Amino acid sequence: MEVRSSPRNGVTRSGKPRQRSAIACQRCHSRRVKCNAADSGIPCTNCEQARSSCRLIESKRGRKRVASNLPPSVSDTPTGINNIHSKPPPFSHGSSSRSCLTRDNSLPQRPSLQLVAPHDRAPSAGEGPETLYAQVLENAGGSPERPSLVKPGGQVVYLGETFNLTYLLQETSKKSQPVPKRHVLLPLHPRMNPSYQGRNCDSVTMDLLQRQDAFSIPSVKICRELFRVYFKYVHKHYPILDRRDFACRYADPTNPPSFLLLQAVLFMGSGHCDVSVLKDAGFKSRYDARLALFKRTKALYDLDYESDKLTICQSLFLMSFWWNSPTDQKDTWHWLGNSISLALTIGMHRDTHNSDMSLRDQRLWKKIWWSLFTEDKHAAAALGRPVHIRLRDCDVEQLCESDFEEEPARDPEIFGVQERVDVLYVLFLSDLSKIVERIIDKSFNAHDKTLAAQADTLQLCEEWLLDWERRLPPELHLSRSGECVWTGMLHIAHCWFRILTHRSRTPENPSSPSRSTSHQVAMNAANRMVRIIEEVLSSSAINQCPIHVIPALFAAMSMHAQHICSGDPVREQLGSVKIRLSMIALRELQSTWPVSGWIFLLFTKIIRRIRDTDDYPPLANSSSDTMTETGVQADTLGVGGESGMAPPETATQPHIQMTPNGNAVGWDPHGITMPLNFSTDWSGVTDGDLCLDPEFDFMIGTPRTSTPRIPRSNFYNS
Repeated sequence: MEVRSSPRNGVTRSGKPRQRSAIACQRCHSRRVKCNAADSGIPCTNCEQARSSCRLIESKRGRKRVASNLPPSVSDTPTGINNIHSKPPPFSHGSSSRSCLTRDNSLPQRPSLQLVAPHDRAPSAGEGPETLYAQVLENAGGSPERPSLVKPGGQVVYLGETFNLTYLLQETSKKSQPVPKRHVLLPLHPRMNPSYQGRNCDSVTMDLLQRQDAFSIPSVKICRELFRVYFKYVHKHYPILDRRDFACRYADPTNPPSFLLLQAVLFMGSGHCDVSVLKDAGFKSRYDARLALFKRTKALYDLDYESDKLTICQSLFLMSFWWNSPTDQKDTWHWLGNSISLALTIGMHRDTHNSDMSLRDQRLWKKIWWSLFTEDKHAAAALGRPVHIRLRDCDVEQLCESDFEEEPARDPEIFGVQERVDVLYVLFLSDLSKIVERIIDKSFNAHDKTLAAQADTLQLCEEWLLDWERRLPPELHLSRSGECVWTGMLHIAHCWFRILTHRSRTPENPSSPSRSTSHQVAMNAANRMVRIIEEVLSSSAINQCPIHVIPALFAAMSMHAQHICSGDPVREQLGSVKIRLSMIALRELQSTWPVSGWIFLLFTKIIRRIRDTDDYPPLANSSSDTMTETGVQADTLGVGGESGMAPPETATQPHIQMTPNGNAVGWDPHGITMPLNFSTDWSGVTDGDLCLDPEFDFMIGTPRTSTPRIPRSNFYNS
């Protein structure tokens, strides 16, 4: 029998209190219509359809809890969720700022705004999590009246082809819905309010998060600078955020950004900002800042503070750019795999045209998915592992320029603006990543290893890479790399994959023409990459580089190491110069990307091994094998403009100092230590700790030696 409510006495015919909306917006309250803001978040359905602003009223009914059907262990104990969030943890926005959100883009004192406690009303039958499949059955057909915007914290259920529920829907809705939707949007459960972060945390968990400074945020000034850096350097490479939405939520006290995502963005911004910004925030170094911000993000994730799957997916992706130690179990591969797994769970790998999602959300999903796809291919190529994502499992359309159309964000000086060259960069980088998957699949599969197959594959992969390069628009030509560092990064990735393709060629006769040709193509790509890195170093843009430049440099240095071992004095000298320049880049990158420090130490050891087994004495008087002091400067720094050209005679000569082992070492006003001649003995680079940066000690694990350090400027401290 249907239960009806009585408008006069506020109870149903069964005598139970009538369910009332916990809170309403101003528009619905004035019109005296039902408002679903408490269930679905703001804007409510009525305001969204009317395209009106949605602001919640201040409820005068208090926060009295009605009778709950929940178990006593959850709803009645003092340590329940409701009790915890009646006194939210303090929010630290800098050491002295604890003011509430104002119009100057500060953040609220609490982790989130509690619109309604999760137990303010009893859940009706059919609202519990156990009825998820039933709700899918009810909503799979879609309704033109239901809002299409995916609310923060909302549920998107993906119906895969082999899922039993998918088959059931197909069989029971043939007439009403011939093509069932793959992505079903479900109304939010009252206990899943989007503005109620931390709903899964008890008192012990919240106390633990506070002790780990998970809710500690730098000052407004520092946050704004880290946001500016994030959207200038990170977002251009991986556009996984809705720029306008993030900016609006940052300024909205009623709908603040997710703490998990906020900490992840600050973590990524700390890798590219000026180190003085981090010191103003109380950190000793860039490494300390990144480690602390990563730990805060990780604590929020580990303790399930956030429940929105899309937000968790975005945050995990940003967390994947931290890899502190080669022995870490939860490394880049781990975090990236978790992010991809969550994206697959909500069906991000499938086309969303036949769904209730808005066009804006569809575009955001595509950008997130292709960012995951691109980084997956880079990680697989760098680590020699199978990819997480295979093209044959996906039907997401390739990105196009229209996917990047967006409304301008408030404060464009902080949150940036969209530029066409940034869009083209992402489009062609994702296109290049599709080629990489084919290269990995064709050249490095576990089964087909015949020589004939290798020859055919090599030709095919080379054609793909050449065709990609021919299709580049003028904005992405390498001649314009001085105007945009991203152009150089794109070509570095291309060179990396050419090396990967051609160095894998292993015919029966290593001296055959095909082998020689492949080796030369790979070596040319390595030389080209080093020239680009030299340009980036000379323009002081090395700190802007994304992480994929490190495995690319590793590949180039591996090729040049062959020249050092070739026995040809000229090739040895050239290989030495190029590896030295690459090591300078690695030293600059190690505070942002610790993995570069491991490669630096690896090549330090390789160089020492070559030095110890080198039978060739230094050729002090040979004009072909010895470089002048200014020539060393020019070839390493590129100060002469073109690669390898000496600067004018008026250039500052390097100072001379003897190392403890008797080697003559020079240092110039830029603070770069180098030997005065490029013999193959490498002593000036690898002896003592001359090659180590002050921030480099955390990766060595040994106390500092008493070896005198040659004075240097702040070249390595930014």
